[in-house]
Amino acid sequence: MTIYTPGGMPISFPMNYAFSLLARLYPKYRPHKVLKIAEGMDKAPEAIAYLLGFILFALRISPIIIFTNVLILPVILRWMHIRSKYIDYVVNLGVIFNSIGTIGIISIALTVFGWYSVGWQGLVAFLCSRFFGGFINSILEAQEKSRIRVLAKVNYNEFDRCFIDAYRFCANKIGVTLDLSVSEQELASNSWQIIYSDYSHKNPILFKMKDFL
Repeated sequence: MTIYTPGGMPISFPMNYAFSLLARLYPKYRPHKVLKIAEGMDKAPEAIAYLLGFILFALRISPIIIFTNVLILPVILRWMHIRSKYIDYVVNLGVIFNSIGTIGIISIALTVFGWYSVGWQGLVAFLCSRFFGGFINSILEAQEKSRIRVLAKVNYNEFDRCFIDAYRFCANKIGVTLDLSVSEQELASNSWQIIYSDYSHKNPILFKMKDFL
């Protein structure tokens, strides 16, 4: 059964395994919070790119510097993301960015602001950097998927990794083991079912829409 984050992104780990990991973090980190952090980790590089865009437009930086900065920094952050390396402030920014839920409005605001601040050249530089950055990110993701497939002989989707990274991020904060193996005792206990219930009560609409049962 597929698990979904509050924003509806899929995680394909078995239900009892995923919620057994989440049970280790409870009650300091409830499952809703952990899965929101997972979403934020995925959005962090994009959030940095938008923030950089606003800052560079405000400073009226030249198009070539806009292109270089908006291309390189988010790609570095995506590479760190793939290698499970995170900066607290960047993760928090990603969570905020993801929670806004109005990316279209932000994009329009950035476009208008960029047009009046740096002209069409600066705006084109920003858009081109985002295009090429997305292309590079897709290559990095494909290489990582291939590496995991060879080493572990399993496939994973992007949010499987985001889930694991969110678990490790939270576990490190509260001194819980980073070991991803789950014991038979953990799986056999009802602790993971309690966490599952907590998540369902927090997200009743999600459970109804996704037939999350």
